[in-house]
Amino acid sequence: MQPDVAKFLQKLNELLVTVVESACDDKASLSAAQLKPLFKLAMTAIRQSQRRDIVNAWNISAWIPLRTKLEASARFKSSVALLKMCDQITQAQTSGKRDAKESESKRKIDTVNTEQTSPGPSAKRKKQTK
Repeated sequence: MQPDVAKFLQKLNELLVTVVESACDDKASLSAAQLKPLFKLAMTAIRQSQRRDIVNAWNISAWIPLRTKLEASARFKSSVALLKMCDQITQAQTSGKRDAKESESKRKIDTVNTEQTSPGPSAKRKKQTK
């Protein structure tokens, strides 16, 4: 099953890079708003490959020159969201393992904090008479 998923993710990566490159080269008339869901799809695919421990399914090296093309493009250089999403894609593959470890430790800390701050018996207040 995993070889099929890896092949699919590799093909998806190639197609997304091709679409974004053609949008930067004005071969496809896509706006920044239309590219955002494609970048979100790429991030989702990267996360899924990390969850399934599929190694080298996502070619991050193809996204690095793509960011420079986005910056050079007249249509997309003002879209900060696309540039940041492209940065997230290039950094996601290397930081995925570290983020998992950090989230585990944070969860452990959260459970310790909730145990310590459990509400104890509250003091009863006396009614004040006017």
